[in-house]
Amino acid sequence: MYEIVLYGMGGGLAIEVLYWWSKRETFDNGLPSYAKNYAYWVTTLVMVFLSGGLIWVYHRSGIELKPIVAFNLGASTPSILAAFTKAAPPKISIG
Repeated sequence: MYEIVLYGMGGGLAIEVLYWWSKRETFDNGLPSYAKNYAYWVTTLVMVFLSGGLIWVYHRSGIELKPIVAFNLGASTPSILAAFTKAAPPKISIG
C-alpha cells in the first residue's frame, strides 16, 4: 500500500522538478526571491504529500491503481485541487 502512495508522491515531485527545469535558463541573476522563501518550500512539500494522500484515498476506496496511473494522478493533484477551488457550489433553494 505504501509503495503506491510513493508513486503518487513521485508524480507530485516530478511536477516541481519539471517547473524548475523549465526555468533553468532564467537564472542569470540567481534564483527568484520566492525560491528563497521558506513558505514556498513548505507549500511545495505539502503538495507532494497531498499527491500521495490522493492516491491513499483511491486505495482506501478499493480502487486498484497501477504504478503509472498513481504517478499520473500524483502529478495531476495540483490541477485537481485547483479545479475544486474554482468550482461554484450548486445553489439550493429552500422552501
